[in-house]
Amino acid sequence: MPVSSTRDLIAEAERRARHLSPHVRARLALARLRRGDREVNVESVLLALDRAAEADASDFRLPLLMAALATAQGSVHADGTARALSYAERAVAAAPREASARYQLAEALSASGLEQRALAEYELAARDERYRADAELSLRIGVLHYNRAQFAQAREAYQRAAAVRSTSAAHLYLGDSLRALGDYESARTNYRQALLLEPTLVDALRGYWGVVEEGDLPEPGNRSFERLTRRLAEAESASLTVRRLRRRVLSRLLLWRFKRHPEDARLHYMLGYCALLQRDFVFAEERLTFAYQLWGPTDLESLGARGVARALQGRVDEARTDFLALRDAPDDLGSDLGPADAGRRAGVVVSPFYWEPTLVSLPHSEEVFALTRELFSGGEGEDGARL
Repeated sequence: MPVSSTRDLIAEAERRARHLSPHVRARLALARLRRGDREVNVESVLLALDRAAEADASDFRLPLLMAALATAQGSVHADGTARALSYAERAVAAAPREASARYQLAEALSASGLEQRALAEYELAARDERYRADAELSLRIGVLHYNRAQFAQAREAYQRAAAVRSTSAAHLYLGDSLRALGDYESARTNYRQALLLEPTLVDALRGYWGVVEEGDLPEPGNRSFERLTRRLAEAESASLTVRRLRRRVLSRLLLWRFKRHPEDARLHYMLGYCALLQRDFVFAEERLTFAYQLWGPTDLESLGARGVARALQGRVDEARTDFLALRDAPDDLGSDLGPADAGRRAGVVVSPFYWEPTLVSLPHSEEVFALTRELFSGGEGEDGARL
């Protein structure tokens, strides 16, 4: 059912809700709030619930619904969080052994920044059968332990979450806790598992290579792959036809490698640059952006190539921003380009046109060269292409 139709049905049900119980009215209001409807009359529903709670103080569900409503309202009204905490405490007072009340109180405490109390309430809720298989609850417990530098407890919580549901978040957080405990091999295994589930998870890639730097280096990559990609990339002396054939083979090989070894951080730049030469500018920009996010400001090659991909899509202003960042990058970044040199940095921009001359015929290519002349003061790129 379309979202608009669902919203209309919920609104109509609420308009006719005078004869409904406070519980049902509250659930209707919650459904609307969670769909982003800011026109819900929360106050009237809370008032009805409050009156019902006064009549039956033993019904913990009433303050529990009030807490859920106030929590949902917190994204709209500043006092929602404080009210949610008050209502959740009332629910726990009415039913101290009720796990759902403990869970709601933990949520309210966490939203209020009271992490130590929230952790205690989450762990009480987790003892209940209904919550033992709740992966999200285990993740939240793990995060609170991790934030308190209790890495062994965090590891146990993340392991429970991963056992219930193997997600990229569970393995990423488990890798972080294992890394903090010095178990680099297990951390690397979990970072890689996170990447297999979500290949573009930047934090998992950074974690993986951070572990490699701190512990023993992993086994070298497939040596046949290393040799083959090097041979395919060595096309300087080949004809343009041979270059293009090798490029197609290299692209397929890189994609094959990416699916099986997403931890190989080199692949993103290589995939992006190949896509740029093959005129797949959208995919090129996606991979080059990821490579730049991964390596940061030292990866000037990705920055320049991304600018070209953006310019050839007609987004010249964004390309200008990339080229300015390339030009003005400090000398001490540790980039392979070495000290700031206009010719070498301009070469990053014009080199795709050297490797694939047909790019010159595209509509926005002249704008790339005009920007290069303007920003890098003319001359020649390191591949000999005229600026």
